[in-house]
Amino acid sequence: MANDEAFTGEEALDLVAQLFHAQRLNCYIVTIVGFKTKINPNVIKAGLEHTLLKHPLFCSKIKVDEKEGRNMKWTRTTVRLENHVIVPNLDPDIKNSDQFVEDYVSNLTKNAMDMSQPLWELHLLNIKTSDAEAVGVFRIHHSIGDAEDEKDGGARQNNNNIPESIRLRAIVFSNIRPTAGIQAMAEMMKKGSKDKWGNEIGFVIVPLTIALHGDPLDYIERAKAKMERKKLSLEARCTFPFSNYVLKTFGVKVIYLPKPYFFKTKAAAALTHTVFTNTTVAFSNVVGPLEEISFIGHPIAFLAPSIYGFPHAITIHCQSYVNKMTIILAVDPNVVPHPHQLLDDIEESLQLIKDAALKRRSSKI
Repeated sequence: MANDEAFTGEEALDLVAQLFHAQRLNCYIVTIVGFKTKINPNVIKAGLEHTLLKHPLFCSKIKVDEKEGRNMKWTRTTVRLENHVIVPNLDPDIKNSDQFVEDYVSNLTKNAMDMSQPLWELHLLNIKTSDAEAVGVFRIHHSIGDAEDEKDGGARQNNNNIPESIRLRAIVFSNIRPTAGIQAMAEMMKKGSKDKWGNEIGFVIVPLTIALHGDPLDYIERAKAKMERKKLSLEARCTFPFSNYVLKTFGVKVIYLPKPYFFKTKAAAALTHTVFTNTTVAFSNVVGPLEEISFIGHPIAFLAPSIYGFPHAITIHCQSYVNKMTIILAVDPNVVPHPHQLLDDIEESLQLIKDAALKRRSSKI
């Protein structure tokens, strides 16, 4: 949606937004924000009135023609903040608060949002964790806004019995919209702004291998070179219009299901679902603010975005903030029963890469 097209009544969902309501692609963004101070809910609510609620999608619900099963529309509605800003009554001295926050977010992923109101929530948890004095948890349906450039990697072992080498296919998603980088919401909402809300995502298929190297940087350099060549090719710019062609040709006809508030889609969703089910791991890395920022007067200690609803057993997000990087895992416990061990392994790998980089740099001095 362009910024100068703010609607006062109804606005049709674009085709990609409709895909995110498919039964097998019902996708949500979940972001944990750590704060350096306790949260004042009244200040947060007052601030949201002047910021988030100025954007039409955050004060619109979805209307769908139940008979035809199509024509999904954003419909402006009155936002009752008490239904969207949730402040549970918690013991400030709760034991093992880190695990409590983890379980709290996990439980959110098990419940669908109420389709009769705008599809976003903000949970304010005034409990101290190991990294913050309080925590906020955003849950936003993916049809409202897109994550930035993401990479999807899918592992498939080659039938050839090659020692210490496994062949992989990776799907790399590339944002090809004219305006690069993360755009501030205030800039996108300015009247007459040319910045578009959302992304234009193309994808490329990249061959990768898993193998043992004496220097871990060798693998990184080779993989990065392959990805950069692919992203600069016409492949990414062709897959985006092709995907739109499939959506427009076959449509995104939906069948409304009152409970659990899903929409069944046909060809377009089936094609998209097939792409994702042929990959194993979703991976996203975003460079965050280089200086400390605040949210409605509350200084931020860390940012931890994630996503759920895609058919992946493992989703990894790496998010930097000032001089710290947070790694977030979203996993299917039936596939990854020990996610904390996986986090430890990722941390160890990154440390090996960092040590190798420092060693190479010192050898050149």
